[in-house]
Amino acid sequence: MFKVWLKAVDIWWAKWRAGGREALTACPRGRQVGDHQVLSEAEQRAIRQAVLDHLPCDLGLVGQLRTRAAVRDLIAKLYRVRLTEQGVGKYLRRWGLTFQRPDKRAVEWTTRPTCSLTTLTGRA
Repeated sequence: MFKVWLKAVDIWWAKWRAGGREALTACPRGRQVGDHQVLSEAEQRAIRQAVLDHLPCDLGLVGQLRTRAAVRDLIAKLYRVRLTEQGVGKYLRRWGLTFQRPDKRAVEWTTRPTCSLTTLTGRA
C-alpha cells in the first residue's frame, strides 16, 4: 500500500517506543556548513579583504579584472594552497562577491566597422 520496506517500519517503531514523536523528526543530513574547508576563517577574511581593498595589479596578479583564476593565484601565492576555479567561485559566492569577466560584447562592439545613417538609408 505505502511501498515502504518492513525494515524501515521496524526502525520507526523502535524510535517511537524509545522517544515518542520527537524521536521521529528528521535530522539534518550531510556535512555542516563550513566543515572541510581548505582555508581557515582568518585566511578567508584576509583574502576577502585583500580582494575588496586592492586592485589585482596591486596584489601582483595579471590583468585588471578580479577573475576566479586571479583570486586562485592570490590564494596560491599567499597560502600555498591550490584550489580549482570552481572552488574559488564557491568561496566568492560565500563571501557575497562575484568574479568579474570581460564583456565580450564591449570588445566586439569596438572592433565592428562603424555604420553611419547614410549607409543604412542610402540617402545623403
